[in-house]
Amino acid sequence: MNELNEAVSSGNITYYFQPIVNIKNNSIKYFEALLRWTKNDGSIILPKNFLSKIVHLNAISLAKNTRIWRNIFKHSFKNLNIDKKIKISINVHLSHFANIGAGKIMIEELAYIKTLIDNKIIIEITEEYTDRLNYDQAYHELQYLRDNGIEIALDDYGAKSSNLDRLINLPWSIIKLDKQIIDRVTNDKRARVAIEGIKSIAEKLNNEIIAEGVENKEQLTFLKKININIIQGFLFSKPMPGCEIESFTKEFNAKYN
Repeated sequence: MNELNEAVSSGNITYYFQPIVNIKNNSIKYFEALLRWTKNDGSIILPKNFLSKIVHLNAISLAKNTRIWRNIFKHSFKNLNIDKKIKISINVHLSHFANIGAGKIMIEELAYIKTLIDNKIIIEITEEYTDRLNYDQAYHELQYLRDNGIEIALDDYGAKSSNLDRLINLPWSIIKLDKQIIDRVTNDKRARVAIEGIKSIAEKLNNEIIAEGVENKEQLTFLKKININIIQGFLFSKPMPGCEIESFTKEFNAKYN
């Protein structure tokens, strides 16, 4: 735990950024902020191997030990050079919003991020299965964010724990199709039919739909065919440290515009 605290304080745990591209007009629409831990030997640790410890340190509510997250925000966003028109999304577990006042606390954290960057922030909710969550409270807190102009994305939809009830009953503005279902589109008719069905539901609920985990042109061709035009994945770029965003943006614009 001491190593983790030291990594947070020293800025070794920061966000990397993966572009989300609008293939209809060849523009970068969003960057998703993804936590990475850079060890002293240069190795990169993915969040699945340490994020639960940060959540534990943070004691579920963002009100507890705010210092941890603000250190991460400061080291990640200070001096970040991203066009102001491009939005940035950050991931938060749904369990955070099952607590009274969580929406207000999140607004305060977003206000702190606003002191570091001018870009609009989107909250991505990690879809996690649990029957112990207070969904009524989560709805109330998420709706508080929506009422205050914050866009909310349902992340990883189409993974094993995906739930239609959460899709239609929580106040999303964006639905993100998970890599697990995108991986199957080239050889699985059921996956293709499911994606078209999810897209239809999302459109009727006035939700934007994003395909994540797109890695090859065959997947892209299918998504274009059914008019899913907001794309995230290694086909365009892996997550990158903030210092590489400016050069990536120039290269992207030179290649596609």
